Amino acid sequence: MRRRDFQRLVDSLKSLSPHQLHQLNKTVSGLAQKNEVRALIARQVEQSGQCPYCDAKEFRRWGTTAAGEQRYRCKSCAKTFTGLTGTPLNRVHHKHQLLDYEHCMKAGLSVREAAAELGLHRNVVFRWRHRLMPQLDVHQPHSLEGGG
Repeated sequence: MRRRDFQRLVDSLKSLSPHQLHQLNKTVSGLAQKNEVRALIARQVEQSGQCPYCDAKEFRRWGTTAAGEQRYRCKSCAKTFTGLTGTPLNRVHHKHQLLDYEHCMKAGLSVREAAAELGLHRNVVFRWRHRLMPQLDVHQPHSLEGGG
């Protein structure tokens, strides 16, 4: 967007009603969260640096998915993949709400409470929980230690 057009947009914000400002704020925060999730997914590919199918180190960008995630294509096996291929979060819908769900889990909310908080169906949240549980188990202590 050009600087002049952006300035017009900013100037027009002063004439919005409180309800319109609230809706705009909600939309902008949703876009920011989607971009944050996309950046986390892209960082996953950069960190691994290899194809999840054949472990080759050479791949190139290959368009985007329907959800807007960066897709890559391996130069060795010619398969395409994203940052979530081969992870429990592969083919998960509503990825932009996963960070909010993380906060729900930290707060100890039940599946139904988290679903209501996120505006999702309880079955979606249930599937998310069971995809993430094995990953959380790795971070749990196996024995209790302490002075008595």
